[in-house]
Amino acid sequence: MSDENPVVPIRLGREIVSDLTLLIQHRDQIDRIVDAAKDVPPASSIRAFSSRVAKRIDDAKVDTGVVLDVLQTLVNIPRMERRMGVKRGRMIEVLTASLSRYSDEKWKERHLDGWESTSSIVASAIKSIHEGHPLFISAKAETLAYSHQNILTSQRIITDVRPVFDRDGAKIEETLILHNLLVEYSDGISPPKRVCFTLDSDDVTALRKSCERAEGKARSTREALKGLNPIDLSEASEN
Repeated sequence: MSDENPVVPIRLGREIVSDLTLLIQHRDQIDRIVDAAKDVPPASSIRAFSSRVAKRIDDAKVDTGVVLDVLQTLVNIPRMERRMGVKRGRMIEVLTASLSRYSDEKWKERHLDGWESTSSIVASAIKSIHEGHPLFISAKAETLAYSHQNILTSQRIITDVRPVFDRDGAKIEETLILHNLLVEYSDGISPPKRVCFTLDSDDVTALRKSCERAEGKARSTREALKGLNPIDLSEASEN
């Protein structure tokens, strides 16, 4: 009887091939990373969660970058499976068939045998990471955190002194102190954009008070929700 759901190879993008190559290179660490991850509390992003896992492992041979590469790819493969409508649990078969058929000869020569021995480890790891796993909860938190029209990427205030000259431009009558708030933001698609706002001293004071109030509200909210593992976007920058 023929298979009602045959595996259909696809042409994989460079990024996913690169991710799979990293799994091959770190295959001896996959089980260790996944085992450590199961008892780590969720974080605000996969990067922040990876930092927590790396600290739990506490081994110089397994740095945060390796943990992040492994966990990010273990999240991406099921996402790819759902996006493509592949039957649950068969994405590894699709990847294997795709690498065998469409990868360039140089990659096959260097890595195909390695993938054959790595694929079962990856399949087992993905099977153990269910939807309620801290890794997937962290991935969902990251998606929710960045599901906004624009995300602030940097900000700074530059103080500017401008002279006011007399009619002939020969004498400075007074100086004007202004502040420029430079804000960089991203919509997640286009390159970062910048906008500048001119502030006076009262504006700076009001902005500071607003920031202090926001910090206070965050502390109060974390205290009120401490039983629900409250996390902050700033955790996404953990190293």
